[in-house]
Amino acid sequence: AVSAQLVQALTSFLLSLVAVRELDAAGLGVFALLYSCVVLATAVTTGLVGDSLTVLDRSRTEVRGGLQVVALTTAALGGVLGLLITWATGLLGPGEALLLGLAVMAFVLEELVRRHLMAELRFWSVVTVDASCLVVTLGWLLGTSAFTGSLVMRDLLAAILVAQLVGLVVGIVLLPAAERTWASMSGADWRAVWRYGSWRAAQQAVRPASMAVVRTLLVMAVGATVFGELEATRVYAPSLLVVNGVGGYLFASFAGRRDASLHALLRLADRGVAWLVLLSLGLGVLSVVLLPWLGPIVTGGQFELSALAVFGWAVYAAFGAVLMPYGGLAAVRGRQATVMWLRVLETVLSVGALAVMLWWTSIPVDWTPYVIGVGALVVGVVLRQGLLGPAARRDRAARAVAGVPGPTTVGKPA
Repeated sequence: AVSAQLVQALTSFLLSLVAVRELDAAGLGVFALLYSCVVLATAVTTGLVGDSLTVLDRSRTEVRGGLQVVALTTAALGGVLGLLITWATGLLGPGEALLLGLAVMAFVLEELVRRHLMAELRFWSVVTVDASCLVVTLGWLLGTSAFTGSLVMRDLLAAILVAQLVGLVVGIVLLPAAERTWASMSGADWRAVWRYGSWRAAQQAVRPASMAVVRTLLVMAVGATVFGELEATRVYAPSLLVVNGVGGYLFASFAGRRDASLHALLRLADRGVAWLVLLSLGLGVLSVVLLPWLGPIVTGGQFELSALAVFGWAVYAAFGAVLMPYGGLAAVRGRQATVMWLRVLETVLSVGALAVMLWWTSIPVDWTPYVIGVGALVVGVVLRQGLLGPAARRDRAARAVAGVPGPTTVGKPA
């Protein structure tokens, strides 16, 4: 899972690195805003369809049909909205806006195939999909650069589109034969998908939406150039990759252990949080130590990366590591609505704290990741202590009364 996330993030890093070198820091800021829109559309569809196919019984034809209906509808809607919004606001020209819309649709569908592979616990197949995207992205950018002599925003959007289409095809080929079956959409139970997935979609959208708001506030307060320099430190920091990768693995693991006691799964989540926090901070220290050598490679020598901000993203990842496993476990156990509202609270806390920092204090912008991570830490503690802890104790007591001890530990998934 971590390897898959690492390879996928390398593709994002490659695109961001090209943006920083070819479009300068301000161009990176604009590209980051566009890419966050792609990620937001993907997060919504992943929550709505990806989490539903992981938890619901997709062996039922009506459920598979419902998943197909919702997947195609949301992918098309995301692409159309991306096209219209970027064109209407003047952020992109007509041709570039069309490329973005198509890239959104391809990105969403490819991510759903990745989630399908994750639901089957085929994480090395996910690595293969992501590696194909990385190779195609690199090849497209190198080929375009050799042909035109320089790269512009249009070339980056085209690279995203082509790479995601290739990844989509590779992912479909790697799915088990039974999972490649196209179900009839006559009588499709899209309502079951909506009932479960709508809360998960809202929850999954909270973090990307929050980051989009954060990026907008930063551009408004300090300008695209300073924001681009801060964004470059986020690109450089590796801790976020590990947290996201393990978080996806834990969610699939929780969903695949429906018969395990909540107490046993909570202990697994606790261990995951502890390891992720330590690993995030350790990677943050390593990133700062290597900054004098690796920093100029990222920026092309155009500007310096702030060590304070680099370690700040490691702290931000550690705060997120406190929240993600507990949020996934609560959602698998049917508390997705509660998790969603708590994620909204996280956004309010983080964005509010950032607004105060930017407009009512003289705190440097390099402190941004520390400030926006506080919400995740608070909500993670609330989920663990206020929701899952008491529920696990009740579940354990009920099993004891019923004479069903249940596993006290959780081993590797089958």
